[in-house]
Amino acid sequence: TMKTADYRGWEIKRVEPLTPKDRLDIVRLIPSLAAKRLDDDQIKLLLDNPATDNPLYLAVAIEELRGFGSFEQLNKRISEFPPDGLDALFAQVLEQVEREFAAPVVRKVLSLVAVSRQGMSETELKELITDIDREEDLFPLLRRLLLYLLKRGQYVDFYHRNLFKAVRAHYLKKEDDVQVAHKELADYFYDKGSPNKDNPWKGTPKRSVSELPYHLMEADSVDEWMRLGKTLCSLEFVEAKVNHGMTYDLVRDFLEAEKRVPNPDLLGSAWIEWKQFVDLEAGNLD
Repeated sequence: TMKTADYRGWEIKRVEPLTPKDRLDIVRLIPSLAAKRLDDDQIKLLLDNPATDNPLYLAVAIEELRGFGSFEQLNKRISEFPPDGLDALFAQVLEQVEREFAAPVVRKVLSLVAVSRQGMSETELKELITDIDREEDLFPLLRRLLLYLLKRGQYVDFYHRNLFKAVRAHYLKKEDDVQVAHKELADYFYDKGSPNKDNPWKGTPKRSVSELPYHLMEADSVDEWMRLGKTLCSLEFVEAKVNHGMTYDLVRDFLEAEKRVPNPDLLGSAWIEWKQFVDLEAGNLD
């Protein structure tokens, strides 16, 4: 990033750590919005943590204190904030959220958002957790994490990279965990295409034909590569994608699949002909 900025002649401004006065001002300002003020001893205890010279760390710590229910145990909560930086702090946030809501709901929702390309809509998340007890925790959970999330239109994503890293470390430690989450989304978007009905892929939402190939590739199993080959070599799927104005996205699907597949035979016997057709006719398919 720095090399790119220098190459383009952009002015680079370094953000220095917060001064003690900066931190004190922030602590006194933000809690006042929630009508809760820390006393002088609590402020000192908080600011003695060296990690609070990072403005995001300090803001997250204060936000967690604002939502902390027990004033009597506030000192203990402040002392438990990790000195190791944002990754450790967001790991604590996840642990606290699991105590407030059903842990399986927290795990599934945040894992699916983490492996998505551009976030997940609230409707999609609701449909994906219907098999979990206390599915009603979804919307309170999203409200609880509101300041840490980003809305891209209807899609919910992580606002802070450190939260994404904490979710990956907490719920998606193994590559198998990541692949399982991708397969779950692949199944979801595949079912949205209704491929088992009389008119497969007819009327399929743009979102499904856009996301399905990506998650099939990321699931990276023999079965999913075979399913990807059958899907991309389906006239109905190709027609659905073209009708959504995604012809060149379709071309990228073919190129990416050919580059990443561990064994080309998994994509099926019709693959070469279909890829040649898409390559040659892309300009005429719109």
